[in-house]
Amino acid sequence: MDRRRFLRTGGAALAALALPRRLRADACPAPTTDDYNGYGPYYLDGAPRQSRLGLPDEPGVPLQIQGTVSNCAGPLSDISLEVWHATDAGCYIHPSQPECDDHGNPEASRLWGRMITGADGAFEFRTIKPGAYLNGDAYRPSHIHFRVRQPASDRYGAYELVTQLYFEGDPYIAGDAGAEDPGAKTRIIPLTAIDGVMSGNFPVFLPGGSTALGHRNLLADPALRAFDVYVERSGDFFRILLPPVPAGQQIETRIHDAAGILVRRSLHTSPIELDASLLPRGVYQAEFQWWTDKGRRTESVALRR
Repeated sequence: MDRRRFLRTGGAALAALALPRRLRADACPAPTTDDYNGYGPYYLDGAPRQSRLGLPDEPGVPLQIQGTVSNCAGPLSDISLEVWHATDAGCYIHPSQPECDDHGNPEASRLWGRMITGADGAFEFRTIKPGAYLNGDAYRPSHIHFRVRQPASDRYGAYELVTQLYFEGDPYIAGDAGAEDPGAKTRIIPLTAIDGVMSGNFPVFLPGGSTALGHRNLLADPALRAFDVYVERSGDFFRILLPPVPAGQQIETRIHDAAGILVRRSLHTSPIELDASLLPRGVYQAEFQWWTDKGRRTESVALRR
């Protein structure tokens, strides 16, 4: 999966490379990055809406995480945040690891949950600090998985972020592909002990606001209907429209470098917004895959940073 031949390009790719650049606002924080590991193997769909995770007697160090989801225009409401993580012993409550669950049904509502931000963009949840676990010949640092989804609106397009939160001082950060990735720097946060509970703040920034690309209805332009992939660009942000994709359809996005090496993978809905600011300058190939009633469909486009 990590090494592939450089993918084909088409006329839409050449059009994308010719698109003009616009300046970013210097005061706007860079969007929170996807994690190198993507979803990982233990994601479960349908997380219950709850902000207190684990059993009342859940083993481990109590942990509270709070933050705000925003973009360059300010806080964002109606953002869905799913979180999931390992137990204190470093196991996941997941059907593929029944041996790790000592409290019954591995699909029970434990150590995973979903929150929706209000008008202030705030979120908060209470859980325990996840344990490290052996991954191959090295331990993964303590981490919490996040799936952040912004629904399409009149102001912004749909957007999805799949990432992980790490903690300062963790001895296993060094050498970990996810935590040592340059894009993870803003996702390694300090923790403070307050009345026996470790507390941390995790601000989540999404593309949009003063750096947003115009979300006009491209499909209303007859000249654009002939494209299977259409790209708009604003600085290091790319907005990619796949006209045949139904609203809400999940699309797997894979970014390969010029050597054909997979450098990023994530799930989105159309239109897709990609932040390339943390990638080295060069030419990349973006591949998009989704399922239709006729089977799997794949489109690709070249992107230059």
